[in-house]
Formats: sequence, C-alpha cells, structure tokens
Amino acid sequence: MSQYAALEAFPPKEGFKQPYSVAMNRAPTPQKGDPKTLISQDGAAPQINLFLPKKHMEPNTNNRTIYNPVQKDYVTFLKTSAETNGAFTFIECSVAPGGGVGLHYHKTYEETFEPLEGILSVECNGVAKQYGVGESVTAGRRMNHRFFNEMEQECRFLCKMTPGQPGLEAALQIGYGLARDGKTNKGLPKDPQVLAYLIQLSETNLPGWRSVFEWILRWQARSFIKKGGEKGLRETYVQI
Repeated sequence: MSQYAALEAFPPKEGFKQPYSVAMNRAPTPQKGDPKTLISQDGAAPQINLFLPKKHMEPNTNNRTIYNPVQKDYVTFLKTSAETNGAFTFIECSVAPGGGVGLHYHKTYEETFEPLEGILSVECNGVAKQYGVGESVTAGRRMNHRFFNEMEQECRFLCKMTPGQPGLEAALQIGYGLARDGKTNKGLPKDPQVLAYLIQLSETNLPGWRSVFEWILRWQARSFIKKGGEKGLRETYVQI
C-alpha cells in the first residue's frame, strides 16, 4: 500500500481546501497503465487517488501553495508537522526543467520522493537514478542526496519528511517569499545572514569539504536571530 495513505490518518481540518491534485473521494480499483492514477510499487491501489492533470493550474490557487518566480516551481503543503503531531511533513512539489537542489544531507530526518508526473532524478550517496510515476526512493538520515529534473518537461512529485519538519516548512515559505520580493540572486537570498539562517532552519548540512563552512554559517545564523531578523522574516512570510 502506498505510504501516502497516511493522509487519511490525519484528515483535513474543517474548511481546508484540498490542493487541486488531491481527490479524497475513492474511485474504482485503478489499473496499471492508467495515467491518472498513482499505483504503489507492489501494484496495489493506494487509499487515496491522486489525479494528474495534463497541465497544472496556475500557481497560488489556494492558500496552501507557494510559488517561486525565479525557479518557476511551487510547493503545496498537504500536511504540516503540526497537523500530524510531528509524525511527518508531506508536500507536493514541482521542478522546472533544469531545476533541482544541490548535494546535501540531514541529520534528523529522512525524505521520500514519489513522482506524480514526469521523471525525477535523485542522487543518493553518489548514485543517481531516474524515477517515474509509481516509483519512490528514500534518502535516509546523513545520506548525501540531491534531486533534479533532467527532462524538458516539468516534474511533479510528492515528498514526505519523517519526522515532521516545521523548520523546513518555514524555510520554504521564507525562501519563496524572498524570491517573489526580488530579494534573491540566482535563487539564493542576497543577504548572507538570511541564507545562513535558512540553512540552519531547514536542518540542511553540506557534505565533504564544504562542511568546513558550517561553523561560519551557524555563527551568522545566531547573529541574525540575536538581532531580531528571524522575527521579521517569520511575521512577513510564514503563513501556513
């Protein structure tokens, strides 16, 4: 059974508007090859049917979706850490052609990626592989990994972080908000202290020789928080 049946274990709050790609009503048992239905790796039908439109709707169609005009991608918060009592964070993401994130790792949580549309490339511990609809891959704790889109079409995928990550949820909202406000350069915050703060907030660690910069980043992040910068960013951008 697909791990994303967990959505039903934590039903939406009253008044919550489901993202356009999630339909909570059940449909007949799906068949392999049906482009509109996600099939788990063992061929079993998941408890939730994820309908995949040929073209996604315009960004910011609901108050759970954030859009990055620089990277031209979006993130929809399906379940936050608060909504699952800290069990997991569950999001839907898009990656534009040529987009993705650099190599990094996390000490406190794992990430599972499952494509909904297109092909997602994921590198784990030096081995890169392409994943399509019905497949998934998990980057465990302390595992160097990155994801990227090598195709000419947008890729949409689900990402589940276990346990829940309220810091990453906030970091995404702040980072995307800064991009919308023109305060980034090539997708990164122009202010190095803000960059250091977001790296710390999302519990992102640099592998290999780059790790020598981590003490500098931690110092910058502490300085930024001490002078009140964190409060301003959260008040401006964190809404979910």
